[in-house]
Amino acid sequence: MTEFGECLKQHRLKTKDTDSSSCSYLTQAQLADLMSRTVPVDSRMISFWETGRRKIHYSERSTQLCLIQVLHKHGGIQTVDEANELLRLGRYDVLSTAEMQEINRAWAVPVAMAAPHAVHRPSWPMVYAWLDGVFRWSEADDHARMSWAGMVIWSLGVVNGRLSPDHFLAFLAACLLWIAAIWLLVPALQWPLTPQPVLQQAVVRLLAGWFGLPLLLALFTKADGMEQDQHPRLPLLLLKLIGAVVGFNLVVLLLLMVAAGWYYLLLPPLLWGWRLVLLLPLLLGHIAARRIPVDRLKMYQGELRAHAVDYWFFGMYLLTGLMVGAALFWGYRFWANPAVGTSFLLVMLGVVLWERQKKRPLSPLLLIILLGCAFPLLMAWLLLFVSPIGHVAINTPAAAIETGLGLAYVMSLWSLGLTLQLRTPSLSRQLPIGGLLLLAVGLSLYLLVWKLVPAWLNLLGFVVAAMGLIGWGYSQPPAEDTKPPAGGSPGG
Repeated sequence: MTEFGECLKQHRLKTKDTDSSSCSYLTQAQLADLMSRTVPVDSRMISFWETGRRKIHYSERSTQLCLIQVLHKHGGIQTVDEANELLRLGRYDVLSTAEMQEINRAWAVPVAMAAPHAVHRPSWPMVYAWLDGVFRWSEADDHARMSWAGMVIWSLGVVNGRLSPDHFLAFLAACLLWIAAIWLLVPALQWPLTPQPVLQQAVVRLLAGWFGLPLLLALFTKADGMEQDQHPRLPLLLLKLIGAVVGFNLVVLLLLMVAAGWYYLLLPPLLWGWRLVLLLPLLLGHIAARRIPVDRLKMYQGELRAHAVDYWFFGMYLLTGLMVGAALFWGYRFWANPAVGTSFLLVMLGVVLWERQKKRPLSPLLLIILLGCAFPLLMAWLLLFVSPIGHVAINTPAAAIETGLGLAYVMSLWSLGLTLQLRTPSLSRQLPIGGLLLLAVGLSLYLLVWKLVPAWLNLLGFVVAAMGLIGWGYSQPPAEDTKPPAGGSPGG
């Protein structure tokens, strides 16, 4: 018998059944009957609690409070200290002020007085509850709780008791899928992909994994709360396949980008890192395959069919697989160039920052500086002076000024476009400012070709004119200020 069970038995034997004429002490069945008026409690559970064979789950707070309330109402528990002591022995939270007031207003004391007896509750209750459901930690006896080693033995015993042929086959299938993912996808993640036979083998395996592994995930995954024989086989398999394709290949696509970035940063190759990380696409594909069918069943009120957006995502990811394979096979020399690849990653980062404006916007000035100045300058430096494709040689001051003018033309137009999009979306305001900047570009080119003014003066004059026009565009009312107020007319 556990300490909690012994304490509970002592309180029960001091509790009288005031609802009966005999006013005898409560039996286990009578205590269960009184509790059942509030929460469902089987008569056998009281015996299990007292003998330590079972415990009240830590998340079943209503059952814990009902037990305390019944024992107090019928005289078995007199003080709040007795109630908290019983909860503490069961490794439950002590009574809060609101719970004390609900049971007995006289028990209501400041929380600080109850703090020394408080039981630590994990800050990750959802994760702990899931693990507890797997390993049944809340049912462990005091002997197992003596040390972490005892809890490990307890957990292994629970797992061994739950091991069944179906569970073993599921574990075996998961291991085989992981091995297949390693064999098919790791070659495409281990950059550089040279020589040519290595590249060909990596692309072929990548495409086989892209299309084949989601199909295997769909076949081996069981949808949540659904039996195969209760629903049409083809729609159920299709929905699982759609979920597996999207969930699996979304992570694979991200891993390909990470692998390229890892190579661009000249970091050492990952030996076991990619093998372990490949558990992520399998996990997300499995989760999506489990959830999509039941979500669509709920969406269409019992009818199992796909949404139009499901087909769109399905087709998009299948097409993306072909595009990724073609881009790797025919464009590997292009992507393997660190300057080109880093520029592409900068473009992707710029798209992310632009889309981020919808939810957590940066200040327009900072966004313009990053996307209109910092990123283009870095990409120009990489492509012109670092990349083997470029290697522009600047041997004279005149060549440096002409190169600077070319960059100024592109960056000024790009920066002005960003500025006008962020500050003044009205086309009637964008056209005059944009037209003036194009006129400045044309005039600068004319002066450069005919050498009517010194090149340094041309560059200085154009930069001043371009910055003046960009500043004028930034001084216009922001985009949100140009919209009419809600419910009003533009002329109101």
